[in-house]
Amino acid sequence: MTNKQNKINRLYYLLAFSSTLLTVNQLIPATIAHANVLITQNHWTQQQLTSHFTTNGSAVIKGNIFTLTEDQSALSGAAYQNTPIDLSQDFSMALQVNLGSKNQQRGGGDGLAFALVPFDHIDQVNHTNGGAFGLGRIANVFGFKLDTFYNASDDAGSFTKDPEEFGKTQGNGIPFGAFFGSDETGVIQTFSKDAKEIAQHDTNDFEPLEIKYQASTHTILINYQSKTWSYQITDQKILAQPISLVFSASTGANHNLQQIIIDHNDYHPFTSSLTVNYLDQSGNPLAPSQKISGALNDTYQTKPLSLPGFKLVSQPNNASGIFTYHDNQSIDYYYEPLTQYVTISFEYQGKILRKAIFSGQTGEQIDFSPIMTLTQLKDYTISQTDWPGSFVLPKDNNTAWHFTIHLAKKPSQTVINQNIAPRSDSAANPIQALAQPDQKTNPISPQATPQSSSTSQPTIENTTPKSEKTPSKKQSPAVTTPKKKHVISNNQPYALFQDTVSDFNEIAQPNFQPSPASESSSFSQVVTLLAHYTLLAER
Repeated sequence: MTNKQNKINRLYYLLAFSSTLLTVNQLIPATIAHANVLITQNHWTQQQLTSHFTTNGSAVIKGNIFTLTEDQSALSGAAYQNTPIDLSQDFSMALQVNLGSKNQQRGGGDGLAFALVPFDHIDQVNHTNGGAFGLGRIANVFGFKLDTFYNASDDAGSFTKDPEEFGKTQGNGIPFGAFFGSDETGVIQTFSKDAKEIAQHDTNDFEPLEIKYQASTHTILINYQSKTWSYQITDQKILAQPISLVFSASTGANHNLQQIIIDHNDYHPFTSSLTVNYLDQSGNPLAPSQKISGALNDTYQTKPLSLPGFKLVSQPNNASGIFTYHDNQSIDYYYEPLTQYVTISFEYQGKILRKAIFSGQTGEQIDFSPIMTLTQLKDYTISQTDWPGSFVLPKDNNTAWHFTIHLAKKPSQTVINQNIAPRSDSAANPIQALAQPDQKTNPISPQATPQSSSTSQPTIENTTPKSEKTPSKKQSPAVTTPKKKHVISNNQPYALFQDTVSDFNEIAQPNFQPSPASESSSFSQVVTLLAHYTLLAER
């Protein structure tokens, strides 16, 4: 193979490889913007430009070219990126710009601009044409322009005249590049500092323009026609909010074809953050807050947490929505503690003789001593129990807790001396001491009225044993234990059932209504109640 053939083959392979790369590059979609991620976009296709940019006025997208104005009078066209950028991060752009084929002395104008527009003002772009490049009357705008028409006078409310060094009479000057900006009034003012002359155009050709922004110094750099412009942004209303990238151009009586191509675009999208809180109804946190963030106009959706021991009572209206530029908004979920129930059963040989049931909310403490109940169940003592004496309602979705105090019969006693209190050695046997409290020996007549205690007692629910037959033909009326709520203390849970002790003669009366028990109930009253509720076999 000759050298000439080798060169031809190498050229062929090079062309084929280049064509392949171009095809692959066109097939790769632009990177989707995500929060806190550097977005790199190269060689835009028409589809990508259409999906990532919005155009208005005379601006259209043809292939990879933004045509901002045709070569016609009184036009204004703009295109802006849908995703705003974050000026706390660096960004850079590589463009190609076409300023047209005519200078202003031959009827050309007005030029084009690159601008940073506050995101919440973007809908105001392109409301004015002419010397303001469609940016007049917008507050807090900053940008750079390639101006091809000299404006010798102000346009009230829209823009101020151009620096005199670039012309003397309207439309009779030289083209120049300069930074510009507006204050709260929206009047566009050209900054004469660092303004420079640019070369005239006589053909519709594209020239490269490079934009770089350094976040550390808030400095923006422009390179065009081998010249550099530099400006430090100090307006905090621009730096501290989301900014839209805008390309705009305008014509008046003078006009030109004015176009832009984006070769390269690196930026960080502006992100908004939301705080999700999980609170009780007093505003106290029940779980760590969560932060979510996203690019502006992205959608978000939050869900409540499942918090053991609590239930959701209020769901926020902004549980889902769209990220806006207002940071530090909160999404608040409110919960309340679950109501839980504690059941303590006194059980003998598989039969429940008494039952105490308490209610409370998550985090509250149940305190209960079996002494009062064992005073009533005088023939029984504790053999085994899993009741700890106090119980804090846990952070748990279980709402029912069961404990059992197992009973055993006391040894039968042939002689009972009511004048001598039984001896108790609590140090030797605390459970036995608890189960065998001293009884007062003074008998009280069955007609005695029960004494009322100022302190509410734990709830007791009596089982309904079978009634014994008596020699009398008359049967005592059935007695139903009333179910009532009683506050144990201001900070304690509620007892749901109240044990009832009453005089025997009262029980025997028609329409009997039992009264609350008390610690001062007499021994005879306890016996009376047991006689009514408890089988002989159980005593």
